[in-house]
Parts: sequence; C-alpha cells; structure tokens
Amino acid sequence: MKRFFLSLLSLVAVLQCAIAQSDKPATLSVYPASQNVASLIRPINKKLLPYQKHITSKSLIDLLDFISTEIDKASPSSPTDDALFYVSEQNISMVQSLLNLAKEKGLYDTSHYQLLLSRSPLDKDLYDLHVIDLKSPVAIPTLSITNARCGKSSDGNPVFQLSLTRDAAIAFTKLTYQEVDNNIVVLLDGKFLATMFVDSGVSTTEIEIPNEMGVVKAEEVVRRLKSTAVKEAPLKPLYRPQYVIGDTLTYRFTARKEEGKQKESHVFRFIPRLVNDKMTRIECIEDTLHAANEKEMREYEEVFQKIIDYTYDRLRKSHIMIETDLSTHTAVSTLINSKTFLKEIEEYLIENAAMFGASKEEMQGAAKQMAEELLKEVSADFTGDNMARRLPELEVMTVMDYFFSEGQTQGTCYFPCAKNLVDYTIAQANEGLVITLKTKDKDSDTEERYIYHIDKQGLIQRLEYQWIVKQEATEKDKEMSDVEAYGYLIERMS
Repeated sequence: MKRFFLSLLSLVAVLQCAIAQSDKPATLSVYPASQNVASLIRPINKKLLPYQKHITSKSLIDLLDFISTEIDKASPSSPTDDALFYVSEQNISMVQSLLNLAKEKGLYDTSHYQLLLSRSPLDKDLYDLHVIDLKSPVAIPTLSITNARCGKSSDGNPVFQLSLTRDAAIAFTKLTYQEVDNNIVVLLDGKFLATMFVDSGVSTTEIEIPNEMGVVKAEEVVRRLKSTAVKEAPLKPLYRPQYVIGDTLTYRFTARKEEGKQKESHVFRFIPRLVNDKMTRIECIEDTLHAANEKEMREYEEVFQKIIDYTYDRLRKSHIMIETDLSTHTAVSTLINSKTFLKEIEEYLIENAAMFGASKEEMQGAAKQMAEELLKEVSADFTGDNMARRLPELEVMTVMDYFFSEGQTQGTCYFPCAKNLVDYTIAQANEGLVITLKTKDKDSDTEERYIYHIDKQGLIQRLEYQWIVKQEATEKDKEMSDVEAYGYLIERMS
C-alpha cells in the first residue's frame, strides 16, 4: 500500500509539472536566416572530426547536400557561401547528432548562431538546414501578439494568422525591409515553427505564417500561441484630428518650379463626410481636374472632339472621395458618382449618334462600352497609385491621422506615402507640432523628406515635400549633381 501511495504521489508530481509547463506562456521569435551558411559549416565540419567517431566516420559536409548556384555548377563539390543546404531522410539522424555535438562542444558561437533542421515544404523526404542570426539588429527575440488562429491564405494554403501589437508590427516591418530577398525563421519556444521568404517589406498588424502541420498539431500550436497573447491598451494618438462633419478646409498646392516649366499650382477643398478613430471619408473638390493624357486625347479625329470635350467637362465637375483606413494608414481615392458619370456619357452618345455616323439603335448597343473606355482614359491619372502621383494631396493629407502615439519623439517606421522605411522626429512648436520624416534607403542615391506642420486643433497647416539627391551620391558621381530636385508645398488657406 505504501508503495502504491508513493507511486501515486510521483504521478501527481509529474502531472503537476506537465500542467505547469503547458500553462507557461510560450515565446514566439523571428530571426533572419544567415546568408553565408557554408562559411559557418566549413569550420564546424573540421572541428567535429576529432569528436564524432562514435556517431559516424563521414564528415558533416559529406552528409549534406546543397542547391547549386551558377558558380557552384563549375565546382559542385564545393558550395559557395550562399548555398542552401538540405539533408536526406537517410542522413537526418546522423546530421542532427553532429549538430548537437557541435553545440555541446562549443564548436561555434552559440550566442550568435542557432542551427536548425526542418522538413522541407517542397519535398517531404528532405530536411532544410537553417542557420539563424541571433545577434542581427533586426532580430525579434519576443514577438508580441494579441491573438492567434488557424486560417487560409489568399491562395488557399493553411496558415497561422497572428495579430501583432503595435510595437511588434513596427519591429516586424523593420525586419522584413532589412531582409528582402532572404528567408526569415519563426521559432516557438526556441524550436522551428516556420520559414518565410521575404520578397518585399511588410507593414501591417496582421501577418500570416505558413502552416505545414496537420489539423491536430496546428490546433495545439495555436493554443500555445494564444498563451503568448497580450491585451494592448487603446492607442493614445499624438494628436487627435479635429475634422468636423460639414466643415470645409481650403488648401493651395504649389509645385516647385522646374527649369523650362511653368509653376504648377491649384486649390483644393476638403469636406469631412465620415470621421472616427478607424476610418475617415473626406470629399476632395479640386478647382479643376486635368488629365495627363488630355493632349493625346485631343489628337483624335475631329468627329470625336465634342464627346471628348463633354467628357472632360463632366470630369472637371466631379469630386473625389478619399477613404483612409486608419489601421493600415492607406488611402484609396475614387471619383464620386462614377456610375452617374458613365450614364451621362452613354446618354450623350445615344442622343448624338448621328454625329458619329450611326443610328440611335446602333449606338445603344455600343454606347456603354464606349462610355466605359472614355471614363477609363480620362480618369487614368486619378485612380489608384496614379491618382496619388498626380494629386499627392489625395494621399499625404490623411495618412498621418492616428499614426503616432503619445510620447513618441524620434525613431524609424514605415511610411505609406514613401512606401519605405523613414527616420522621423517630432518637435513641439508654438503653433503645434512639426513632424519630419526622411527615407532611409541606403541603396538609393535620392532621399525623400516630408515635413508636416500640425496645428493645435490637429489639422495640417503646412506640408513640405522634398525629393533630393544625397550629397554622398553627388560626391561619387558628379553627373548626379545635375539631377534637378523636386518638391511641393501644401498650405492651408482657410
């Protein structure tokens, strides 16, 4: 009986330990993969030889295969530093034992690198070798999340969907912009969870991580991920935009005068239509809308001039709606009442069918398509990205709302208008705040600067934009000094 109770107590202790471990919050980490794996493997391979006899007589490199680059093909037995290594199912046990031995004997800097094996998503009979850089300045030892769930990507593949905290999203953005064209590795409690190839920078609070597991295992991982979730306090914005429904704000846009070109200037008005802490809809009324392709449009045959004139007349009477998602700080602009616009052009074509040598019955069959093509042509510069290039006020005037929080004074962040990372500084001024953002693309010879002057009511009083050639670029290449800088100024009139 005594032995029974001792066994029971031992079982309880084991269960308590297991429960304690399962209750312990998990640690989610993200690291860049080292891009010079071979240069690390070679010395480890040599240092292992005196210790590995009890495991295998084959060297570590002999047990590894690699994906050849163009340089490798000339010498397939000698991988270059950027070669990608993988292991066959037959050799996985020996390779794992050798990696464990190398770590145990301190044959490489374990505070700097971690070596991991994971089953290849491309071939289930192979394992990929990952070397992660623990000391990378953009590494994220702890990625904070607010939620985790299983889901599917846009192409239908299973993924883990993670909601990041604001600080984690900033860190993840820096990591991905730094590691474009490289792999990043996600760890859960120090063990491999997933790898992702970064083809572009990512700026969002919602990310997706590949899920190569079965349903049961994936649900277990989600439970562990949820144990890391934290509650994030609501954002306290640096300033609260004081848009008032029905107000009208008037601004003047002035482009920097370029040599041989007239000074470009126009007036626009903002009328807030929807205002909250998640989204704004602001109607923009331009004093006139000119399409970049108007000159080319007017080179059509004379018979089309009246319909082109009519279309542009309707365009210039149109307004634009700017809808800004304040969670992602992206602005989408569209022509208001585009359906009415189309209907009016269609009716004009039918009414004036004889002008085009057609009957009204014939024109009724073609008018809709003709109207759609005309609208597409004349509004090409006022939709999507083109709209932001032609009329920057449709993007730069609203993305700053709820962008910074209280206490921020300087740092690095992703800025949607620049579509890049920027260094920012925030300074107090008599009239309110001055926020300066400068792009920090080290591979570019140019730099963009955005300087916002925000008044005490949370409205933009003045915005200066500058596109300049970096001084170091002109020092390296004298011809760069001939590249003309560009800029514009937006000032509030009333």
